[in-house]
Amino acid sequence: MLQDDSADKMTRYIESDYRAYANIFGIIRNIIARLPIWLLLIYSIKKIFWDKEQTAYINKVFLRMTYILIYISYLFTGKEVSAFIAPRFWDASLFPFTLFLTSYLNGKRLNSFLKICFVLLVINIIYSYLYGIYKAM
Repeated sequence: MLQDDSADKMTRYIESDYRAYANIFGIIRNIIARLPIWLLLIYSIKKIFWDKEQTAYINKVFLRMTYILIYISYLFTGKEVSAFIAPRFWDASLFPFTLFLTSYLNGKRLNSFLKICFVLLVINIIYSYLYGIYKAM
């Protein structure tokens, strides 16, 4: 399945010279984008693993998978590897986290903390759209 050409392409991808450096606006954008996700992750871990709230086993698997993928993402951040790896692990972590949240929060009343997190997610989406419009002009 893997040929010499495939291995060579993978090596070039891992060792690419492309580096991504963020200015202050990039850092602000990352904070706006990642803060609600971090808050929801910390809240979920606290409720499931410390407060021992009952949930389906698959929800625990999704939550662990999310944590591991985010952890791996931050292991690659700022390292001498391709700048694409860390964001891809971060993006991959959002899929199991979405499945976890939809199952975990289904039928629950949202407290004020969760409402604030969801408002921050909406602000992130609006900011992304407005930034895209700004860049297109």
